[in-house]
Amino acid sequence: MNNIIQINNISVDLSTDNDSIFASTKDIASVFEKEHKHVVAAVKNLTNLQELIDESKIMTISYTDSMNREQTAYALDRDVFSFVCLGFTGKGADSFKWDYIKAFNIMEENLKEQAIMIAEAGQAALVKFHKAEIATLEAKKKELNTYAGGMVTVGRFKQVTSLDISSDTVWNALEHYKLVHSETRPTKFRMLSKDASLLTAGTITGTKGTPIFTPSLIENAVNGYLEFLEAEDAQDEE
Repeated sequence: MNNIIQINNISVDLSTDNDSIFASTKDIASVFEKEHKHVVAAVKNLTNLQELIDESKIMTISYTDSMNREQTAYALDRDVFSFVCLGFTGKGADSFKWDYIKAFNIMEENLKEQAIMIAEAGQAALVKFHKAEIATLEAKKKELNTYAGGMVTVGRFKQVTSLDISSDTVWNALEHYKLVHSETRPTKFRMLSKDASLLTAGTITGTKGTPIFTPSLIENAVNGYLEFLEAEDAQDEE
């Protein structure tokens, strides 16, 4: 964000970076009718120059001079500007200082207003996103409930809901709650439930021997299993 203002008939370009406002030594020299090298020298003579640079209160910038050479300049935030220009004298110097300070104030208000607008726009977009997300989820649940009489396979559940976890996690969740045992899985993995008699509780078997479930049963099992894993992780950290 840049903002051009007129001070002492000079077009001054105040710039912003990370919500801070900066004035360039090149513009300062023009406004106060000083040689740029003298303003740069005043900056370089600051005893805490490196500290101010590290704190991003001074930034090193460059410009091209009349001989097409790249030269070094500085961008000063409000505090550094005030300190460096405090001792400037000459015709109109005090008036120019006040004009700069007013410009800083205007820019600060503009930044605040922009931050509020961005925050409000972001909140509105978030609400809109969540509404769309909820509507999509409800549509997916409706599709699930009308599919195969309300019974689905793990693969179909993941396909329709775009569940952002692995199929292994879903099967582990079902095994954890003893709704299936390892032999009912498409591929054999470690068995969580060793009681082979606890088979397909709350499920029925499809035409190819693949267990099918109600969508809510899968959803509840996965949510409960993830909470169980989180609790175990928390206990291990203690």
